[in-house]
Amino acid sequence: MDYYSVISRFDPQRHEFYRYEFRWPTRLHHTMRLLVVAHGKPELVRVLEAVTTELPYHINIDVTTARHESARGPAGTDISSFRFTAPDLAGYDQVWLITTGGAPDLAPGELTALWAFMQGGGGLYVTGDGAALFRRIPRVRGMRNWSRPSGAGTVPDSPVVVKPVQYPVGWPALGRPESAPHPVMCGRDGPITVLPQPSPRGRIEAAIDLTARFDVEGTVVEEFPYGTAPTVIAVGAGPDDATDDGEFNLVSTYDGHRAGVGRIVVDATGHQQFAATVEQLVGPHDAVRAVITANRTPSVEQVSLADHWRQIKDYFQNIAIWLGRAGSQDRVRRLGLLLAANHVDALMTWRPQPFDEPDKRLPYLRELGIRTQDALHRFAPQRQRIDVTADLLRQLRIDDLADQWRLRLIDYRLVEHVALGGAVDALHHAVSERDYAELPGARLDEIVRGGAAAAVSELFGEMRAGIDTLTALVANGDEPPDPRFVVHSGHCAA
Repeated sequence: MDYYSVISRFDPQRHEFYRYEFRWPTRLHHTMRLLVVAHGKPELVRVLEAVTTELPYHINIDVTTARHESARGPAGTDISSFRFTAPDLAGYDQVWLITTGGAPDLAPGELTALWAFMQGGGGLYVTGDGAALFRRIPRVRGMRNWSRPSGAGTVPDSPVVVKPVQYPVGWPALGRPESAPHPVMCGRDGPITVLPQPSPRGRIEAAIDLTARFDVEGTVVEEFPYGTAPTVIAVGAGPDDATDDGEFNLVSTYDGHRAGVGRIVVDATGHQQFAATVEQLVGPHDAVRAVITANRTPSVEQVSLADHWRQIKDYFQNIAIWLGRAGSQDRVRRLGLLLAANHVDALMTWRPQPFDEPDKRLPYLRELGIRTQDALHRFAPQRQRIDVTADLLRQLRIDDLADQWRLRLIDYRLVEHVALGGAVDALHHAVSERDYAELPGARLDEIVRGGAAAAVSELFGEMRAGIDTLTALVANGDEPPDPRFVVHSGHCAA
């Protein structure tokens, strides 16, 4: 059975909603299971809307909501008397702890169960003001100082301007190295630059004791194994006393997959302010949609606020995707590559028959890689597109040489495009669409890695041949030039 996905997005530059329709088999979706444990009365409806609508075609997110047994909470949750010891937490990819007005009281064994979930690879998102609980959770307790002012000031019910931290992408180049935000802060249409107003209580910390050990109900545990450490991925513009440059930390992440444990996202959002901020932004977003539907032009202010809500939706959705278990990340990566390889632009570029002229193969592979990357960008944030293609080079161990200064002379994008084109070409030659669902992940990785390796080897061979030709021309500068390489008016002619 085929799945018809329809995505409607707002383009603030064109003042219009654009619509994508895509056909993709339901068997080629990956579902992440998310458990939201709420305390107090946080705004859940809009958060759930953000993480379950307008998803990439190959991802589903199944949400279970729960109200802790010890405390008040929102009505209508799936589980009304929740304890961490009651369900099998291993059945979830991630747990979101959203609290307002205090924290639930944990019974004996609950903290141990939550810690086992984290150690078993489960992701954790922590937000709100539940200091009494969050101070007891290893790793989380140090990522945010739950008693120190955030530095966000006291401006209520308004989004805060955000500056995502930039990270290098690819190896260094002769010019300025390319960079991109962390996957959580990279929206579909660019970096996420607004978030809900932070809580005045609790500051995200940059300096953490990585050697700390902590008692979890009588068992002393190591918080940060194998030298792993949290990272601040976004800062906000605060008052003059926030820091010397008027900024304060907003979001911190911990990538535990490198150590075989779960990932964590902690932010400074205060959910008492969040509910008002959401409603303030959702109204203009819906109003813009209504105005455009009526063939009228929205105001500049409406467009700006509609764009803010779109970014906040992307933020919550990014968290849900990034926090997936390591196995889920692998599955999403593979399905993303399959999806992009079967996009109409990539299929129209792919050639099932070999070239009669071998010198046309490398330009073809490069174009196929570019088309596939563009297809990825149509349904996924920029950083997911980058990560899918960069993973090919990591598998080839090319990135192990990233510190070699000689690589600065090679265009990383060229290598990336040719590798991706080779992977997609090999995939189409080896596997038919109807066989994708039964294709083991290891076999798929083997096919695309082999195709990428062959393409990159061909590229490097062509580079060596070109360098040899140029070297011979320079060395024999007094001899007549080869008529195949005569320069006319800034271009080469045969």
